[in-house]
Amino acid sequence: PGGVFSEPFELTLSGPPNAELRVTLDGTEPDESSAPYVGPIAITATTQVRVAVVDDDDDLRYASQAYLLAESSVTGFVSDLPVMVIESAGFDIDSEAELEDRPFRPLSMVVIDDASQGLADNASWAGAAAMHVRGSSSSQYAKKQYTLETRDEKDNDLDVPLLGMPADSDWVLHAPYSDKTLMRNAMIYQWSNAIGRYAVRTRFVEVFVAPHGGAATADDYRGVYVLMEKIKRGPERVDIAKLDKDDIYEPQISGGYLLKKDW
Repeated sequence: PGGVFSEPFELTLSGPPNAELRVTLDGTEPDESSAPYVGPIAITATTQVRVAVVDDDDDLRYASQAYLLAESSVTGFVSDLPVMVIESAGFDIDSEAELEDRPFRPLSMVVIDDASQGLADNASWAGAAAMHVRGSSSSQYAKKQYTLETRDEKDNDLDVPLLGMPADSDWVLHAPYSDKTLMRNAMIYQWSNAIGRYAVRTRFVEVFVAPHGGAATADDYRGVYVLMEKIKRGPERVDIAKLDKDDIYEPQISGGYLLKKDW
């Protein structure tokens, strides 16, 4: 399984009988032309291992895991909260905070639900993701917040049940920088759900973001964040029907709508 490690190791893959495994280690999509797996793979740095299973079926099958290199100060990190460790492939996502259009930047991510025994060999999810800085005036705070997507082996959206919340691919890492209690939004969302009115579900997490392309260090600790659902249409989010362009009369146009009030 994927996760956080501090010492190099050899990764062994196995697949169905008579199937070929084609592997990429650079975050690209694997296919029939990718390098064949012929033996253990030395994992010495943060690596996304993506595999295409080639057999007699018409469709390729895929699998992937992310392995994040971290110093012992990180792998030994202990918390009563879940922990997220993010490695952004040597790109400083915060450098684009002032851009009007902020593209999603690829990354590797490991989520540890129970960090009471440290982070090594303890991942509840590890894989590919992407994120960018979120917010307008809040993007200028010292502590950035992020829009986050979980992705599959082809870099398509992947629904994941992060930390026990209903599976989806769109998330927010909220940084309650101006609220020093860290609890205001999370508490009112919880109260709303408790009285039967939908609000985003939340989990407090501690976050490391390593933008330098090397092993994650204690200096990459970003503090406490609130992982929360992004507000969107969906059966486990805002459960309203999608309107098609031909829906111009009653009753198709009746029902719920999402409105965004911003600056």
